[in-house]
Amino acid sequence: MDESVMFPIEDRRRHQRVSVPAITLLVDGRPYASHNWSLGGFMIEGYEGRLTPGALFTLDRIAMLDGTFAEVRVPARVVRADAAMQRLVIGFLALDERAYAILNEHMVERMRVLKDRQRISPDAP
Repeated sequence: MDESVMFPIEDRRRHQRVSVPAITLLVDGRPYASHNWSLGGFMIEGYEGRLTPGALFTLDRIAMLDGTFAEVRVPARVVRADAAMQRLVIGFLALDERAYAILNEHMVERMRVLKDRQRISPDAP
């Protein structure tokens, strides 16, 4: 008898989503701050562009910690687009070395912020 095991969607994530710090990316030439991002992709809100689910594009700018934009070449695919909610969910197909380094710096900063929060309020989740 074949048995399959189902896991809640959050348990199947390959890369944990993060919310601090926000990262700014250029999509369709417009900057968007994303609080919901990982090494696997990101979600932006307030999107009014023309990208639709399945669309392929290249992300060419990601903001570094100091706010300046760095050139990157990250092939990406639109996973979900919700025009009513103005949300766009993007999955990275690959990360170039520069993009990986920038995202890693943001991840390190996130860990620093969380560590500081824990030190200030040890009972906080």
